[in-house]
Amino acid sequence: LSEWIADLKAPAPVSRNAAAYEIASMGPAAAAAVPALIAALDDEIPAVRFPVTVALGEIGPAAEAAIPRLKLMVEEDLNDEIAAGARRAIKRIRPGALPPE
Repeated sequence: LSEWIADLKAPAPVSRNAAAYEIASMGPAAAAAVPALIAALDDEIPAVRFPVTVALGEIGPAAEAAIPRLKLMVEEDLNDEIAAGARRAIKRIRPGALPPE
């Protein structure tokens, strides 16, 4: 897990993307990655931000600390896919945290 966490800061976006998906595949066992994933939500590359939302959703309730940042993404992200990914993540982390669509 520590290798994938480090790769979230890799220079190449493809490496950051792959790291996020690898972390997502670990599910709740990747809870230690939550702080790094929250930081990665600010990545300038949409192809990195989206899998980070997936990873947080897969981690589930242990990613509770990401809820405030994910809510901002739902409200403010200009990329509809990423906003939808953030919404899905919130629903998996804390069902009922968002008003109905």
